[in-house]
Amino acid sequence: MRTPFDLQDALCADMKKLFQGFPLRDAGGNLTKLNVYAQDLPETETDDETDTDPAPYCIVKLVDGTAGGNRNSVRVVLVFCVRDAARDRQGHRDILTLLFRVYERFAKNPYIGNFAFPVDDESAFEWAIQDEDTYPYNIGACKLMFNGPSIQKEDPFT
Repeated sequence: MRTPFDLQDALCADMKKLFQGFPLRDAGGNLTKLNVYAQDLPETETDDETDTDPAPYCIVKLVDGTAGGNRNSVRVVLVFCVRDAARDRQGHRDILTLLFRVYERFAKNPYIGNFAFPVDDESAFEWAIQDEDTYPYNIGACKLMFNGPSIQKEDPFT
């Protein structure tokens, strides 16, 4: 696992496993699993909102990176959206729980494939929740940095 695509695929699988059994509601109010998507939401095929509402979801988005020398870093943003139609409007609690479960996962075990989350780097994990009123949806995101193996120059004489 060396490319950003490999990291994205591993993170998608990891998020599905991490949030397996986490109680979230769909548009119909039923308990459901967190949907996980790579890079963007899929296109919808119908006009029926309850059939096509992707919430709750996590998007694993590759943002940017650096490569060269001994460095191969990838910045990833995880975007979370939950639907909470309750009158007390506490969906932000679900968002914060999701965000900090991600942080806890990588603070305890910083490795995913050949990539590592730099636990001691204060800017390796940043988070935010939406400031706008998007009721009944609550949205939050975290930005993570991962360091991976660099490509080594081949020596034609060995």
